[in-house]
Amino acid sequence: MTLLNAKTIIDRALQDVEYQNLLFANPKTALQGYELTEAETEMFLTLSSSPYTSARRGLMETRKLIQAAMDYTPDEPQG
Repeated sequence: MTLLNAKTIIDRALQDVEYQNLLFANPKTALQGYELTEAETEMFLTLSSSPYTSARRGLMETRKLIQAAMDYTPDEPQG
């Protein structure tokens, strides 16, 4: 499940300032070794270029969105 990998990256960036700096300065290097979809990779590339999300608060908000996506369970179709 790649959303779990995305959450792991955010958690690591929130806990490790050196990794956070790497994620913002050189996201392709920071993401090496993580299995991510193309969309998730693009999200991290976008994060690094945004003044809002490249701050701790932005990372925390992004983490909330990822967690909400992981928790989402669609209703079962009525048959």
